[in-house]
Amino acid sequence: MDNIKITPPPVPNLILKFFLEKEDFCEFSGDIDEIYRYKIENESKWRAKTWYWFRVLESMPGIIKEISYWRAIMLKNYLKIALRNFLRHKGYSLINIAGFATGMAVCLLILIYVRHELSYDNYHEDGDRIFRIAQDIRTPTSNRVFAPIAPMVAPTLKADYPQVEQAARSLTTGSRLVRKKDTFFYEDRFMFADPELFDVLTIPFIQGNPQGALTRPNTLVISEKIALKYFGQDNPLGKTLEIDNDTYEITGIVVDSPENTHLKYDLMASMETLSDWEEMSNWHSTMFYTYLKVKPNVDVDEFAQQVTNLADKYVGAQLKKWGDSYHYFLQPVSSIHLHSHIRYEAEPPGNPQYVTIFSFVGLFILLIACLNFMNLSTARSANRAKEVGMRKVVGAKRLQLVAQFLGESLLIALLSLGLAIVITKFAIPFINNVTGIALDFNMLLNPANLIFLIGGSILVGLAAGIYPALVLSAFLPVVTLKGSLRSGSGGFALRNVLVVVQFAISVVLIISTLIMAKQFNFMKNQHLGFEKEQKLVIPLRGGISMQENYETVKNLFSGDASITAATVSSTVPGRGVSNFGIALVGEEDPKNQSMFHMYFDHDFVPSYGIEMVAGRAFQGDMSTDIAGAFLINEAAATAFGWSSPEEAIGKRLRTGAGGRVNPIIGVTKNFHYRGLQSHVEPIVMEYHPRMFRFLTLSVDISDIQQSLAFVQSQWKSMFPNHPFESFFLDTDFDRQYRSDEQVGRIFGIFTILGLFIACLGLLGLASFTAQSRTKEIGIRKVLGAAIPGIVIMLSKQFTKWVVLANGLAWPVAYVIMSRYLKNFAYRTQINILTFVLSGLLVLAIALLTVSFQSIRAATTNPVDSLRYE
Repeated sequence: MDNIKITPPPVPNLILKFFLEKEDFCEFSGDIDEIYRYKIENESKWRAKTWYWFRVLESMPGIIKEISYWRAIMLKNYLKIALRNFLRHKGYSLINIAGFATGMAVCLLILIYVRHELSYDNYHEDGDRIFRIAQDIRTPTSNRVFAPIAPMVAPTLKADYPQVEQAARSLTTGSRLVRKKDTFFYEDRFMFADPELFDVLTIPFIQGNPQGALTRPNTLVISEKIALKYFGQDNPLGKTLEIDNDTYEITGIVVDSPENTHLKYDLMASMETLSDWEEMSNWHSTMFYTYLKVKPNVDVDEFAQQVTNLADKYVGAQLKKWGDSYHYFLQPVSSIHLHSHIRYEAEPPGNPQYVTIFSFVGLFILLIACLNFMNLSTARSANRAKEVGMRKVVGAKRLQLVAQFLGESLLIALLSLGLAIVITKFAIPFINNVTGIALDFNMLLNPANLIFLIGGSILVGLAAGIYPALVLSAFLPVVTLKGSLRSGSGGFALRNVLVVVQFAISVVLIISTLIMAKQFNFMKNQHLGFEKEQKLVIPLRGGISMQENYETVKNLFSGDASITAATVSSTVPGRGVSNFGIALVGEEDPKNQSMFHMYFDHDFVPSYGIEMVAGRAFQGDMSTDIAGAFLINEAAATAFGWSSPEEAIGKRLRTGAGGRVNPIIGVTKNFHYRGLQSHVEPIVMEYHPRMFRFLTLSVDISDIQQSLAFVQSQWKSMFPNHPFESFFLDTDFDRQYRSDEQVGRIFGIFTILGLFIACLGLLGLASFTAQSRTKEIGIRKVLGAAIPGIVIMLSKQFTKWVVLANGLAWPVAYVIMSRYLKNFAYRTQINILTFVLSGLLVLAIALLTVSFQSIRAATTNPVDSLRYE
């Protein structure tokens, strides 16, 4: 038995090793190992192991209590030392905390933005079973993908597919005039809806019954906001509102539409109201958003394959005759906002690229803050060297020192987190005001997010503090106590690298911001092929019809010298256009096309300054032009394969299935009726008074107030029961760039904050460099060195770092922004001037930051400098 090696049970032995210091472990385990060996030799192995486990567990309360006591004492001591260090070096502590807090605040703001974008429509119950069905219309020459589809799809899904639990339609019709006696407003969020919509989407009711609220014609469900607006504190249920001259009974009140949904609502009228409308049985219409909820455990991929060609059963022969096909596909409702960019979305979708870009920007800015902390901590290593040496002499282990310095780092991180939350709270209203995005601070306050923030700040503190902790804890006592350690020795090259990385990131952000701003200015100032300036546009809505009296209305508004022209149209550039199938008539190949469609009168082309390249524009004295002729643009002529615009004149076109057949009388030069994010696509234009919805007045802006007063007085005299609304076309057209501009503004704000953090670090390093060279500066001044020479000496190394950062950042910024600009059909050029200006700007800011400390050090009295330390 003596020759057999007896080892203690491994698990309790590891428990002892974990809780005890090495010396204590050796002493305690030596005693019980000896008894354990005796019991194995004289009793049984099983009894010996049982005793060993019992002895270890019996000792644990005392061990843990003693360890907890001493560790509490040490923790208290560490906190005292950390606070003393913060107070002794207020400047460095302030820079560290301010930099960390700013970096974290940027991350929190970006986190709120990203969470906001990702949260769209994820609040619906059974959200994984809810889909919108969209349509891909394929013709021999084109593909068109639509979000709204035919009204027959929803009832067909419910009747023909057992996988469907419920299906519902909504029809958004734009602004409507809503009236309650003498109170009337235009409301934009009006729609017709099936009652089943409340079974598919989560729309909580405050009053009324969801199952019966929209089952009868002319019934209406309103939001809480609308109820308060028109009825105050009265109960609206059972009362009526007049909408475009039709009366609706209010049968339900629902909570206000949340911001994070693609289908926003204020008033929902019953779809049954439209039951006699011929469009309700049209399989070729693209007007109705259609939502469905599948039953639990349905194979969604298999179901999607089954519904792809569902229209073939009903209109397959007709589609085959035209050479067209309809293909339907499912979109998870939670993916629509970021990942659906098809025609006629209910609202402008988000951009997943921006979510990715801002996520990286947040990480980069937080990285800058972490690099600041690492830089300053290692640069000031000599100030802690003697402390480390003394601790090691009196028995401190390296692991204990690492724990101490990491604890200080964590303390800074947690303090910074608290300050960052305060900054975020006060920054959000400013961000919302500047960008127009509705960010909500309360999104941070739910328990899951708070746990994430605290955990994240701990990880950031550990990541930023691990390198300085390892550097500081590695100092040798014999070197530090002799005072032989040079300030920041061993880390100079690394600090250079960290500063270069910081400023390289800042330069990339600045270049990106400038190029984004340049692109926005390019889009705003690019000639659009028509005159958008000095155009006052008045929407004609709320039941106003221009079919019979549009010329009279135009003449009344033209009765003032400040109104130089008037025209009416179905839409105006930037406000969206309809889309129809177009085919040649009388040709062997009809060349079925999908083209945009627009209606206007004979004054539109000259009023907007649109150039004709072939044929003529509509003329008021030719009655055959009214609903009897077409204009097309150059893109349409090219799409039909004509070699010149003149070749199009006299050709006949048919709009839609069984639509009007009219000749082409003119070809316009391409003009941008949509934003410059998209290419100019083919468009067909028609003179059709029944479709006129906008009045455009060309206004002399020399006395704009008088012109507006005249227009408003004329409106009130003609339409006293309709509120006056207007907008200037140039401002409204630029609205299409609002989301990109919002992103640009946010990007610019974060860029400034990132540069601020980098400059904070540079200020700290410059201060430390000047401090560490105090005696050298004093000697140089005694020997006759001039103040400018000393300033240049202290600033030179920082200048080299910033120049190198520019060299590294320029290629990266070029690649990133080249890819970004590809999102725009018409884009600005990237030129070297932008890069040079960014480089000079960063260099100037860096030199200004460094010069503050350099001049201060250079002007210090040499006597005081030589007495330093």
